Amino acid sequence: MANKELLLVILVTLVVGISVVVAITIFREMNNESNKDAIRQEMLYGASNAQSYYFRSTALGGGGGDFTNIGYKDIGIDTLGYNGYYFILNASVTSFTMSAITRDRLDTIAATVTKNGLSWN
Repeated sequence: MANKELLLVILVTLVVGISVVVAITIFREMNNESNKDAIRQEMLYGASNAQSYYFRSTALGGGGGDFTNIGYKDIGIDTLGYNGYYFILNASVTSFTMSAITRDRLDTIAATVTKNGLSWN
């Protein structure tokens, strides 16, 4: 009888251990996806502010139909945010690229912003 009980205890310990490992892995993956979703949301917010900047006259602190001199202050995003690191790249008259690196530095998200919208790269 003692051998059966010991075998049962070992089996239960293995099942619980495997369950804990699987749960931790799933939690970590969902946390990474949540972080990427938050970055995309901040980039959408920045794109909206960028479009406002584009259409605002230079006399009022806007671009006057030009993205060339757009900065982080204009889009309302800091370079180092809670969710990641943000960059403005390839600013031209008609568009610019926003890029972000996740907190864990494993993923990069990029989007091109124009006066008409945003497209994910």
